[in-house]
Amino acid sequence: GPTSTSPNQLTISNIGQGLNVDQSQYRVILFYSAGGCEVYSRIVTLTVNPVAAVTPGGPDTVCQSATPSPITLSGAGVGGSATTGVWSITSGGGTLSSTAPTATPSAVTYTPAANYSGTITLTLTTDDPPGPCGVASGTRTILVTPLPATSIIYHQ
Repeated sequence: GPTSTSPNQLTISNIGQGLNVDQSQYRVILFYSAGGCEVYSRIVTLTVNPVAAVTPGGPDTVCQSATPSPITLSGAGVGGSATTGVWSITSGGGTLSSTAPTATPSAVTYTPAANYSGTITLTLTTDDPPGPCGVASGTRTILVTPLPATSIIYHQ
């Protein structure tokens, strides 16, 4: 419906989608009036550029291991205007199964380094979508807990 502002009554009315106008574009009529008289009107097309969105998933907690198992980065995804994402290791070492752009970042696995304990930070960064909106990124933490200390007491 129409939207008005004061003091000089700028009215914006959505007149719907027209030829060559997709779901992210809207045709509107701008009316500007002063003292009750229409001074200016124009039909314009507004383009709404969705922002890139990222969901890194996590956090995860695993136990330290001499032979660590891969961790599937489930729950991760990209959206909005982004179509792919790239994982990188920000801190903590280890390996990723892929550092290539992927439309399914939740299918990538991460394997901690052998015998590592501490916090690992992974970053998921979207592609640079068309339009003026830039990339999005988010971090996922993985806590690798140390094995409990054990002692063997030998009595003779």
